[in-house]
Amino acid sequence: MATMRNSLLSRVAVQSMQWAVRVWPESSRQWGMAVLGEMGEIAEPGAALSWAAGGMLLFLRAMLAQFLQWMKLPVGLGFSGGALPSGNNGPQFPKHSRLATAVVLLAAVTLLFLPTGREAARTVEASWRGFIPSQRDRQDLEELAAKAEKEQDARTLGFVALTYPDTDRGTHFADEAVKLDPSLMWIYASRYSYCCNVNMAPTAARVKKLKSYDPDNAMVYLVNASVEGEPLVEKASKATGSAWKPLSEALAKNDEWMKDMEAAFHAPKYDNYFHRHQELVRETWKKAPGLSPGAVVIGLWSHSIPNGLQMQTYAELRVNQALKAGAAGNVKDAESILAEVTDLGKRMMASEAITFEQMVGLGLTKRGLEGYEKLYRANAQTKKADEIEAELREVETTTGARIHAYIDWREGIARGLRWRAVLLQAAAVLALLLAIGIGLSLLLLESSAAIGRKSRGWSRRAACKLVDYGPAAFLVTSLTFLWSFRPIAAFFEQYRLGELKSPEVLGMFWQLFVLGAASPALYFFDPYHQWLLATIGLAAIAVFVVVRGLLRLKGAAGRL
Repeated sequence: MATMRNSLLSRVAVQSMQWAVRVWPESSRQWGMAVLGEMGEIAEPGAALSWAAGGMLLFLRAMLAQFLQWMKLPVGLGFSGGALPSGNNGPQFPKHSRLATAVVLLAAVTLLFLPTGREAARTVEASWRGFIPSQRDRQDLEELAAKAEKEQDARTLGFVALTYPDTDRGTHFADEAVKLDPSLMWIYASRYSYCCNVNMAPTAARVKKLKSYDPDNAMVYLVNASVEGEPLVEKASKATGSAWKPLSEALAKNDEWMKDMEAAFHAPKYDNYFHRHQELVRETWKKAPGLSPGAVVIGLWSHSIPNGLQMQTYAELRVNQALKAGAAGNVKDAESILAEVTDLGKRMMASEAITFEQMVGLGLTKRGLEGYEKLYRANAQTKKADEIEAELREVETTTGARIHAYIDWREGIARGLRWRAVLLQAAAVLALLLAIGIGLSLLLLESSAAIGRKSRGWSRRAACKLVDYGPAAFLVTSLTFLWSFRPIAAFFEQYRLGELKSPEVLGMFWQLFVLGAASPALYFFDPYHQWLLATIGLAAIAVFVVVRGLLRLKGAAGRL
């Protein structure tokens, strides 16, 4: 048994050295041959293994020395020795060594793998997709939800429910979150996106729970009414000719819609839950900063808001009803109806609502005051009518001032970021093109060296230029990319730290919209630009074919 073991050890030692000698660098292979030759004189297995281990260390040193020597050579050049062949007698090579190329490329790639670099890359990539969540975003949210379910973390589950781009999964996560923490019931009213038809599937049971949870809030009734009335709005917008009917007539026949609107206009408060939503997003994003900014922000942007058209339609119905009551002599009833309209408008203006909702509130207030003025004029109450007229002028002035202030604020953000957004997108595109070009050039040069093919021509010259100057350009482009992203990165960090107020959170949205507007993808999706690029490409191919044919004719004529 001992003899068999000794024999096996001897074979392992000899075979390992034989393998090492086969791949040993040619410049020092005689040392490997000497080590292998000496092994034949060693009879004791332990000594043979020890000798083989020393030989393997020598082999590793030789391989390392060869690798360092190889790194000092230009890309595409092996250990042929002598001067670098170039020009007509051989292939061309880059001016710089592999080591210099690798160091610069590593520096550039390291910048992009820093936390800010990864965040910048994911943000720009999301802007190219129009901020539509990707499959990777879904996977990240699924992993976050799995961890939250394991840890019984209701708030993180609520975040996933409000962010996940799928109705059924989002609703499932919402149900799980509410089971763990009933105070999160508000999320059922906070996730609806008209553009993507993603909502919390407000079934009768969920709506009942929501109304029981916050019965004094107009928002819970308005959200359900919006969902109820949306098909009617869409149908009315498509109707033409004899099929067309006023939207108010169609909505007024829907008892559920009328009941919810009535409850909303009678509710004593208005809270759109946006503050709770953005706080939940901030809290979760702080815990998981690796989440895609695109997914996070779009999840917040999809916060449900009441349908302004439907609210104005109901207000119009109530104002007309009030005027009819006034004409019949029931002035008190008319005033009570008009008060519902103006009071909800004022509650919306006084709340922490976003700008759109405040403008809807101003519109409701204005329509109610117009009804008051008509009511008082028709009943010869001139003094009250004049007071209402003055109030109306004040509301109109406030409306105009808020519209201009909002436009100026939004344009200020756009002006401050537009050129940086263009620079950021340009740097991203250039970095991507450089990365592809450098990778293909390295592959061309090294593969030519590996198979011994002496490639020449414009493609090799272009590859050499790219390998020489591309890495430095890639490094500069990466630095420009990160520098251009700094304002957005600062906004993200301030938001995660809770340093932004609600208007400033909306400013973060507009920063990303400006970035999205500068996306090159929008250019290529435009049919006119697609045809233009196709025309330019075909023209370039035609010119190339003609020029190449003329050069061949000229060369043939020169050989005659």
